[in-house]
Parts: sequence; C-alpha cells; structure tokens
Amino acid sequence: MDDTLRIAIVAPPWYPLPPRGYGGTELVVHLLHSELRRLGHDLTVYGAAGSEAGVTMLADAAWSHDLGGPHERPREATYLARVYADMANRRFDVIHDHAGFDGLLLALHSGVAPVVVHTIHGELVEPMTTLYKEVDARARLCAISLSQAASAPALKLAGIVHNAVELPTAPPSATHERYLIEVARITPDKGQHLAIQVAQQSGRKLILAGKVE
Repeated sequence: MDDTLRIAIVAPPWYPLPPRGYGGTELVVHLLHSELRRLGHDLTVYGAAGSEAGVTMLADAAWSHDLGGPHERPREATYLARVYADMANRRFDVIHDHAGFDGLLLALHSGVAPVVVHTIHGELVEPMTTLYKEVDARARLCAISLSQAASAPALKLAGIVHNAVELPTAPPSATHERYLIEVARITPDKGQHLAIQVAQQSGRKLILAGKVE
C-alpha cells in the first residue's frame, strides 16, 4: 500500500522559504515541507520570490514592504489568485494553509483537495474565533500551543502542533550567562511587557530581539 500523499502547502506571500532573518511562519513552513519531502511525500509548496529550489514562487520579493500597510490585502489577494490558478487543474490529498483567513476560505471552496488543514498562527481572540467557528466542521484547524488552544475552548481543533525547531542549529551549551531572551516582533501582542516583568522579578538580564513595529 502506497502511503505517499500529494500535499499542497501555501505559505504567506511575504518572505522567502527559508527566511533570511525575520519570518517566523516562513521558517515553520520551510521546516515542515523539508521533513515531509524527506518522508517521501509529493509536495507542492507556494511562497515568495527568493525561496529555495522546489518552491513555486508566486509573490514578488518587493511585496514584503507592503506587509502591515494599506497595500497588504491586495498583495495577499493577488498571491492567492495566482496560487489557486496554478492549482486549478490539479488534485491533492491535502491542502495545508498558512496564508490566513482568505487562504483558508479559498482552500475550502476550491474543491482541489478533500482535506484542508489550517495552522492558526495568530492570537485566538474574537472576531477570529467567530470566523473559525464557522468553518471548524470542514477544516482541520491546528493550534500551535496549549495556551492558544485553551483560549478558545469552544473551537473544534484537529490538534496542537508546536512550531518546529531544527535542533542542530541550536545546540545546548554547558556554559551560559543565565540571561533571558525573547525573539519576536516588537509589538504589544507578542508580550514583551511580560518578558520584562519576568526579568525584573528574577533579577536577570533580558535581551529582546526582533523587528520593531
């Protein structure tokens, strides 16, 4: 029996796979599709220009400058239009969407695959939970942490899949300076204020690293 799956993964349109610096979701997608390929599955991966070989690049590199601005939505829509035009006459066993709400809805209504998996990369708050509740019977929604899942107990989740880490790139060290570090966008929803509180209460040095918004 052949267990090989035909899987389409739709990354966000903003940064290449793998990212060269900022790009947390893109790094998750890169590690995921690399491992799925290693396991022998048939992968089609969509992403931004500048990505590694094997990625179908349908978003221009310059579009990253539009993230968070007034042109974000039309850029994202253009990318998704290209993605689903490319998929139009193909069939997959699974679509795994990482491209937000519009990507999820297009995947569900495209008829390209019987199974749609959607990883929830953001905070689970209303109105996000209202939208997800509308589709949780049809899409396999994946949380990325126990905390995220617990914040929406009424939501039907397929499971919790923590963001992957490539262990060889972060080897443990026997010597350290006992400092704390948070690597994330510098923005209120990433909780740098909580990291500061922990550092103050523990009396330890704190390093904040990330893109400032």
